[in-house]
Amino acid sequence: MTETVSEENARRRRGRKPADAGERRRKVQAALTDLQESRTPFSMGDVAERAGISRATLYRDASLRDLVGNIGDGPANRPISFHDYEKQKSERDRLAVERRALRRQLREHEETKSGLEREIEKLKAKIEIYVSYFAKNAAEDTDSLRKEAFAEGFAQGVRTAMGQRGGSGANGAKRPGVGIGMMGNAPTSLAAVAAKLPKPALQTARKNLARVLHPDLFAGEDAATAALATELLKQLNSLIAESEKRTGGA
Repeated sequence: MTETVSEENARRRRGRKPADAGERRRKVQAALTDLQESRTPFSMGDVAERAGISRATLYRDASLRDLVGNIGDGPANRPISFHDYEKQKSERDRLAVERRALRRQLREHEETKSGLEREIEKLKAKIEIYVSYFAKNAAEDTDSLRKEAFAEGFAQGVRTAMGQRGGSGANGAKRPGVGIGMMGNAPTSLAAVAAKLPKPALQTARKNLARVLHPDLFAGEDAATAALATELLKQLNSLIAESEKRTGGA
């Protein structure tokens, strides 16, 4: 049902107390809090509209007027002085310059980062090349050292065997008919040399030769050398066994 003007005036007639002054005050307080939290300029009309009451009621009620104070007395859009405008414009220009400088620094840092990443990849590739190179050289050095140790051990075994046999004279000259060539003609030559050596000398020679003739040193790399080394060690073991039989195990 629509309220007539006379009824509304009668309801709002001067001297009539509100039905609930405390509720109205709470509404005005809530409206005032909301407008202040929005951090935007507002007027008394904004407070009245947010609280659901008339602006005249705000001005007429002393308690509500004291509650609002002079916060909402200004217009919704407060005027800005030329000084404030220049200040805001100067601040905006300063921030724009700073933003451009920061963007330029960001681009430079990104380019530096990309360059460092490329250098890191190059260094990784170089490291892989160096590791491969040194691994290859180490393998070659190991193979060379093994061959040198083989030759040295074999020569040491021969020198030991020939020394026990008396292969040198008083002046260090070799006796006629005795040489390394005699050792490689046939197994009978090896047996002839071993037959004249005592058991300790044969054991020492076998130990020296086993360091460089063991088949495991050539396994998987040189099958022919491994087969010959196995056969040589077998012959040495057989000669030592025969020597033990001759000396009765002494």
